[in-house]
Amino acid sequence: MASTQAMGMTEQQKKSVDEMVEKATNMGVNVQAQNSAVVSMINQTNVSMTFNENHNWSGSVVGTGYPKSIPTKQSRQFIHQGDAKDGSQGAVVYYGSNANGEPCGWLLAWCAPTNVTPTKPNRVYVDCGAQSKFDTISWDTIKAKLDVGPATTNFTDVDTETTIAAGVTSTGSFASVGAAFGLST
Repeated sequence: MASTQAMGMTEQQKKSVDEMVEKATNMGVNVQAQNSAVVSMINQTNVSMTFNENHNWSGSVVGTGYPKSIPTKQSRQFIHQGDAKDGSQGAVVYYGSNANGEPCGWLLAWCAPTNVTPTKPNRVYVDCGAQSKFDTISWDTIKAKLDVGPATTNFTDVDTETTIAAGVTSTGSFASVGAAFGLST
Protein backbone atom coordinates (compact mmCIF):
# COMPACT_ATOMS: atom_id res chain seq x y z
CA MET A 1 0.00 0.00 0.00
CA ALA A 2 1.52 3.28 -1.07
CA SER A 3 1.11 6.47 0.86
CA THR A 4 3.02 9.67 1.12
CA GLN A 5 3.77 12.27 3.74
CA ALA A 6 3.54 15.41 1.66
CA MET A 7 6.42 17.86 1.63
CA GLY A 8 4.11 20.81 2.11
CA MET A 9 0.46 21.72 2.10
CA THR A 10 -1.23 22.84 -1.06
CA GLU A 11 -2.57 26.38 -1.04
CA GLN A 12 -6.12 25.00 -0.69
CA GLN A 13 -5.12 22.79 2.26
CA LYS A 14 -3.35 25.69 3.98
CA LYS A 15 -6.37 27.95 3.44
CA SER A 16 -8.76 25.30 4.81
CA VAL A 17 -6.60 24.56 7.86
CA ASP A 18 -6.15 28.29 8.57
CA GLU A 19 -9.94 28.78 8.37
CA MET A 20 -10.54 25.89 10.77
CA VAL A 21 -7.89 27.19 13.22
CA GLU A 22 -9.60 30.59 13.12
CA LYS A 23 -13.01 28.97 13.69
CA ALA A 24 -11.57 27.02 16.65
CA THR A 25 -10.02 30.20 18.05
CA ASN A 26 -13.33 32.07 17.84
CA MET A 27 -15.14 29.20 19.53
CA GLY A 28 -12.52 29.01 22.29
CA VAL A 29 -12.77 32.73 22.99
CA ASN A 30 -16.57 32.58 23.05
CA VAL A 31 -16.69 29.73 25.58
CA GLN A 32 -13.63 30.96 27.48
CA ALA A 33 -11.83 27.63 27.06
CA GLN A 34 -9.09 27.04 29.62
CA ASN A 35 -6.31 24.45 29.31
CA SER A 36 -8.08 22.90 26.31
CA ALA A 37 -7.78 22.08 22.65
CA VAL A 38 -10.61 23.55 20.61
CA VAL A 39 -10.85 21.44 17.46
CA SER A 40 -12.53 22.45 14.20
CA MET A 41 -12.75 19.98 11.29
CA ILE A 42 -14.08 20.41 7.75
CA ASN A 43 -15.28 17.59 5.50
CA GLN A 44 -14.17 18.31 1.94
CA THR A 45 -15.26 14.93 0.59
CA ASN A 46 -18.40 14.24 -1.42
CA VAL A 47 -20.21 12.28 1.32
CA SER A 48 -21.01 12.72 5.00
CA MET A 49 -18.40 11.41 7.44
CA THR A 50 -19.29 9.57 10.64
CA PHE A 51 -17.49 9.45 13.97
CA ASN A 52 -15.87 6.07 14.51
CA GLU A 53 -13.72 6.31 17.64
CA ASN A 54 -11.54 8.45 19.83
CA HIS A 55 -8.59 8.00 22.14
CA ASN A 56 -7.55 10.19 25.09
CA TRP A 57 -3.99 10.21 26.38
CA SER A 58 -4.66 13.25 28.54
CA GLY A 59 -7.97 15.04 29.05
CA SER A 60 -11.43 14.36 27.66
CA VAL A 61 -14.10 15.85 25.45
CA VAL A 62 -16.57 18.21 27.13
CA GLY A 63 -19.92 19.71 26.20
CA THR A 64 -21.88 17.90 23.51
CA GLY A 65 -19.06 15.46 22.77
CA TYR A 66 -17.51 14.54 19.47
CA PRO A 67 -19.61 15.40 16.42
CA LYS A 68 -21.45 12.22 15.35
CA SER A 69 -21.19 13.24 11.71
CA ILE A 70 -19.66 15.92 9.52
CA PRO A 71 -21.84 16.62 6.48
CA THR A 72 -20.11 17.16 3.16
CA LYS A 73 -18.57 20.62 2.72
CA GLN A 74 -19.38 21.55 6.34
CA SER A 75 -17.39 21.89 9.54
CA ARG A 76 -17.93 20.70 13.09
CA GLN A 77 -16.17 21.54 16.35
CA PHE A 78 -15.57 20.15 19.83
CA ILE A 79 -13.61 21.05 22.95
CA HIS A 80 -11.15 18.61 24.49
CA GLN A 81 -10.45 19.70 28.08
CA GLY A 82 -6.87 18.99 29.11
CA ASP A 83 -5.67 18.02 32.54
CA ALA A 84 -3.49 20.31 34.65
CA LYS A 85 -0.32 18.25 34.23
CA ASP A 86 -0.23 17.13 30.58
CA GLY A 87 -2.79 19.33 28.82
CA SER A 88 -4.97 18.02 26.00
CA GLN A 89 -3.77 14.98 24.06
CA GLY A 90 -6.23 12.96 22.01
CA ALA A 91 -7.27 11.57 18.67
CA VAL A 92 -10.40 11.02 16.60
CA VAL A 93 -11.19 8.79 13.63
CA TYR A 94 -13.94 9.53 11.13
CA TYR A 95 -15.20 7.21 8.40
CA GLY A 96 -16.47 8.15 4.96
CA SER A 97 -15.71 7.13 1.41
CA ASN A 98 -13.51 8.25 -1.43
CA ALA A 99 -14.55 9.32 -4.94
CA ASN A 100 -14.86 5.64 -5.96
CA GLY A 101 -17.21 4.88 -3.06
CA GLU A 102 -14.58 2.83 -1.19
CA PRO A 103 -14.81 2.97 2.63
CA CYS A 104 -12.03 5.19 4.02
CA GLY A 105 -10.88 6.61 7.34
CA TRP A 106 -9.29 9.86 8.50
CA LEU A 107 -7.35 10.14 11.78
CA LEU A 108 -6.48 13.39 13.56
CA ALA A 109 -4.31 13.42 16.69
CA TRP A 110 -3.18 16.46 18.67
CA CYS A 111 -1.01 17.38 21.62
CA ALA A 112 -1.58 20.72 23.36
CA PRO A 113 0.60 20.75 26.50
CA THR A 114 -0.43 22.75 29.55
CA ASN A 115 2.76 24.79 29.33
CA VAL A 116 4.06 25.06 25.77
CA THR A 117 7.86 25.26 25.61
CA PRO A 118 10.45 24.71 22.87
CA THR A 119 10.85 21.12 24.12
CA LYS A 120 7.08 20.60 24.65
CA PRO A 121 5.41 22.29 21.66
CA ASN A 122 1.91 21.90 20.25
CA ARG A 123 1.86 19.01 17.77
CA VAL A 124 -0.47 17.27 15.32
CA TYR A 125 -0.37 13.93 13.53
CA VAL A 126 -2.66 12.86 10.68
CA ASP A 127 -3.33 9.71 8.67
CA CYS A 128 -5.90 8.54 6.15
CA GLY A 129 -6.58 5.64 3.80
CA ALA A 130 -8.65 2.50 3.50
CA GLN A 131 -11.11 2.03 6.36
CA SER A 132 -9.56 -1.37 7.17
CA LYS A 133 -6.35 0.48 8.14
CA PHE A 134 -8.28 1.86 11.13
CA ASP A 135 -10.06 -1.32 12.22
CA THR A 136 -7.38 -1.98 14.84
CA ILE A 137 -5.32 1.05 15.81
CA SER A 138 -2.09 0.84 17.77
CA TRP A 139 -2.54 3.92 19.94
CA ASP A 140 1.03 3.55 21.23
CA THR A 141 2.30 3.87 17.65
CA ILE A 142 0.10 6.90 17.00
CA LYS A 143 1.34 8.53 20.23
CA ALA A 144 4.98 7.90 19.28
CA LYS A 145 4.39 9.61 15.92
CA LEU A 146 2.48 12.46 17.58
CA ASP A 147 5.32 13.01 20.07
CA VAL A 148 7.66 13.95 17.19
CA GLY A 149 5.03 15.58 14.97
CA PRO A 150 5.09 19.20 13.79
CA ALA A 151 2.56 21.97 14.42
CA THR A 152 1.25 21.65 10.85
CA THR A 153 1.22 18.60 8.62
CA ASN A 154 -0.59 16.84 5.82
CA PHE A 155 -0.82 13.32 4.47
CA THR A 156 -2.05 11.75 1.23
CA ASP A 157 -2.86 8.10 0.68
CA VAL A 158 -2.28 7.54 -3.03
CA ASP A 159 -4.14 4.21 -3.14
CA THR A 160 -7.44 5.69 -1.95
CA GLU A 161 -6.74 9.25 -3.13
CA THR A 162 -7.63 10.62 0.29
CA THR A 163 -5.89 13.45 2.07
CA ILE A 164 -5.85 15.16 5.44
CA ALA A 165 -4.16 18.35 6.63
CA ALA A 166 -4.01 19.85 10.12
CA GLY A 167 -2.46 22.57 12.21
CA VAL A 168 -2.38 23.67 15.84
CA THR A 169 -1.53 27.00 17.41
CA SER A 170 -1.55 28.39 20.95
CA THR A 171 -4.22 30.96 21.64
CA GLY A 172 -3.61 32.21 25.15
CA SER A 173 -5.17 29.72 27.56
CA PHE A 174 -6.08 27.12 24.93
CA ALA A 175 -4.87 25.61 21.66
CA SER A 176 -6.74 25.92 18.37
CA VAL A 177 -6.63 22.81 16.16
CA GLY A 178 -7.86 22.92 12.57
CA ALA A 179 -8.18 19.98 10.17
CA ALA A 180 -9.39 19.40 6.62
CA PHE A 181 -10.48 15.88 5.59
CA GLY A 182 -10.53 15.50 1.82
CA LEU A 183 -9.79 13.82 -1.47
CA SER A 184 -6.66 14.32 -3.54
CA THR A 185 -8.52 14.29 -6.85
